[in-house]
Amino acid sequence: YTGRLRDAQSANTADRQRILTEIQHRRQEAEVERAIRVLIAAGMSTPNLRRANTLGVDVSGAGRYRLALVYAICWVFILHPVCHTAFEPSCDGHVRWMAALQAFEGIMWLVFFKRSGLDMRGFAASAGTYLGAFPYFTLW
Repeated sequence: YTGRLRDAQSANTADRQRILTEIQHRRQEAEVERAIRVLIAAGMSTPNLRRANTLGVDVSGAGRYRLALVYAICWVFILHPVCHTAFEPSCDGHVRWMAALQAFEGIMWLVFFKRSGLDMRGFAASAGTYLGAFPYFTLW
């Protein structure tokens, strides 16, 4: 997308022409271009979100997450296992590799999270919370 509505592309030429004609008829070109800029700036116009929307998934709020969730996941998967290994004498021998593996998983999750687009970070934070941090804080 070049930033101009007239340069927009479509898989179906007839659909493109029909949509552009409707927008021009209503004199809403500037408003549509502004809305598109907002969506792109928010990271909400990505192939993943469009694919999910096509499959009927509600993508509202997909780019939002709480930083506290990321901190909780880092605590559970990185900080706690490292501290447990370093300061707990009960974590010796054959059990020590489990904490190292957990810390490695946490670091890999953090790398994935950092490299993900805005649309995927909300999902990654939710998944990490529900599958990792929440069970940890509930059962520990």
